[in-house]
Amino acid sequence: MTTEEQEWLGEILYLAEPSGRSEMIALVRRHWETLRAGRRFPARAEIDPTAIYNALPYVSVLQYQHAPFRIQFRLVGNEVDRLYGSNVQGKFIDEMEWAPHDIIDTTHIYDRLYREATPLFGLSYTDFQSKADRVFEWAVFPLSDDGERVSHAISIDDYTMVTPRGGKLF
Repeated sequence: MTTEEQEWLGEILYLAEPSGRSEMIALVRRHWETLRAGRRFPARAEIDPTAIYNALPYVSVLQYQHAPFRIQFRLVGNEVDRLYGSNVQGKFIDEMEWAPHDIIDTTHIYDRLYREATPLFGLSYTDFQSKADRVFEWAVFPLSDDGERVSHAISIDDYTMVTPRGGKLF
């Protein structure tokens, strides 16, 4: 099924698996799987930045707070920060100075990750270099401090592969 035949949810298109075109997504996924070692998910403290060094500018770590439920950017790669257009580290998604639909879409991804406690893969629109209708690939992986409940997420946004929707990449 092509992305044109699948249903976009706002500016998100969930994929059952990564496209296989992003080396950075594959790198982060392999690291997560290795650390998991048969468990549901690894802990945030187990992430080894040197193992995913080539992807670090595109990686973010988010933390879930439970009372009230909110999602906070804890670490943000340089390229993610640059493309978001502001310093997001330490901010909660709901306090970002983004268009309302961007907050809704981003919250949807991390809320779904929290509820399903399984990696998610997808495509999203971006206004890359002021060009509308561009798409990039992303993946998010659950992390847990206690081995039971998702406490953090590690995400990889591969902006190196931005392409027009319906372009050769997707």
